[in-house]
Amino acid sequence: MQAGISFFLSDFPAWQVETSKVTTGLYVNLESAEEILSATIHFCESEDRRREMGCVGSDYVRKHFDWDFLEVTFLEFAGNALNDRVAADSRVS
Repeated sequence: MQAGISFFLSDFPAWQVETSKVTTGLYVNLESAEEILSATIHFCESEDRRREMGCVGSDYVRKHFDWDFLEVTFLEFAGNALNDRVAADSRVS
C-alpha cells in the first residue's frame, strides 16, 4: 500500500477489517482461480481505478503508520507500562 500500488489479497477476515477503512485493493479467495482472474482483468482494464486505489493506500499508510502519528500512542503505552511496573514493585516491597 505504501508504494501506491493497488493489489488484490486474500479475503482473510482480519485483513478485511483493517483495510476495509479504505479502498486500496480487491479481496479474492486465493483458492478460486476465477476470482483471481477477475481481479487481474479488472486491474488491467481499469487503469484510473488502479491508480486511485494505489494513491488511497499510500495516503492511508502515510497517515496511520507514520512515526509522527504512532509516537504519541507508543509513548502513552510505554508510560502506562512503566507506571504499572512501578506500582507493582511498590506493592511487593
